[in-house]
Amino acid sequence: MGVAPGNVELVSVRMLDAENSGNTFTAVRAYEILQNEIRDYLSADADRFVVVSNSWGGEEFSASLQQAMQAV
Repeated sequence: MGVAPGNVELVSVRMLDAENSGNTFTAVRAYEILQNEIRDYLSADADRFVVVSNSWGGEEFSASLQQAMQAV
């Protein structure tokens, strides 16, 4: 947990199921949800910025996940 000056908003998007299992589809969907949240957030104030933080692993490269990440 960090410290930030001023007004900070956090958005949490869960991409794992009850067994803490997920897949590329759920990860891409989480990024689609974030895109909408970020678009609305940034349109309200030009001085705002966004940080997206992830911690996960995987064995295979996914072009669709890479595209979703780059779109945010």
